[in-house]
Amino acid sequence: MKRQTAKNFLWIIKTDPRLRPELRSELVDLVKDRPNFILLGSNYNKYWVELDGDEPFENYLMGDKNSAAEVWSGNLTLMKDAYERAKQKKGIVLETRLDADDGLHHQYIRNLQKEALRHLFFASSDQYWRIWCVHTHVKWYPVSPTTVDDGSGYLKTEVDKGCITPGLTYGVGTLSSRKNVSRYLRHDRIAKNVKDCAKSKEGIGCAGRMKSITWGAIRSRTPTSAGMNDVVVGGSGATVSQTVDANTPHSSQMELWESALVRFRISKSNVISAQRYLINHRIDIARENLESVCKKGTMEFCKKSAKEKLQAYIDGAESNSIGRKK
Repeated sequence: MKRQTAKNFLWIIKTDPRLRPELRSELVDLVKDRPNFILLGSNYNKYWVELDGDEPFENYLMGDKNSAAEVWSGNLTLMKDAYERAKQKKGIVLETRLDADDGLHHQYIRNLQKEALRHLFFASSDQYWRIWCVHTHVKWYPVSPTTVDDGSGYLKTEVDKGCITPGLTYGVGTLSSRKNVSRYLRHDRIAKNVKDCAKSKEGIGCAGRMKSITWGAIRSRTPTSAGMNDVVVGGSGATVSQTVDANTPHSSQMELWESALVRFRISKSNVISAQRYLINHRIDIARENLESVCKKGTMEFCKKSAKEKLQAYIDGAESNSIGRKK
């Protein structure tokens, strides 16, 4: 997000207020030079588009149901001003989702803002709203199914049929009520319940795809996943796709990595470091995810299948004694 070509946006980062001090300090150091990056100690997740009418800013700035969020970094005044302008309908409101284990193309925000101006700027009715979904993305698995593995894991590209969470954006014009889009917070139901913008002459009141960007997002298929979709849970517990082709030439992976490094502005050394950490700590990570996957107040919906997959993942990893911390 620090490498986004657009700079005029707010990034609101929410993390557990009980985050270990050393991790908190490292996270603050990463964002402290960006006043528009608001780092909050908060487990209270709610979309801006859910807050309509006269709700005060304090209703959004919650740590939980009974206390205010802890502000660790960033200019809170910027956030409050943006909130008040949105509440008073003094401009287009765009809210983009990004989970902690995913990433966006470095030009995603810039292209998104351009499309929003084209479709929502000249609002003439309360139907001037639009939902954007990523068109294509790349998945990252920390363990490669191939015989050649330099420690960076494995990449697999995918054309999206539904709406994945990273890059999912709700846009509202000046005359539109946010209630128009707050009905569609379940990302897995958007393709079914919302009109396709490709079939809409006006391009409003619908869901469209960011076709202007190849690989709009990168997703980690690891036990950090809320839904645990496409994360292998059996056998050795290796987090590789069940559908990847183990015979894919290593040269193809090299080409994919070259493209990914350019699009997402990530370094190979950081990827390898993340891979090692995930492998060495994956049992603890999966356990923590299992404890929180159905916790009240989280943005994700409780999924029984995710709980079952996480437990199977833990059982598989423990039975093979792989990744257990010494």
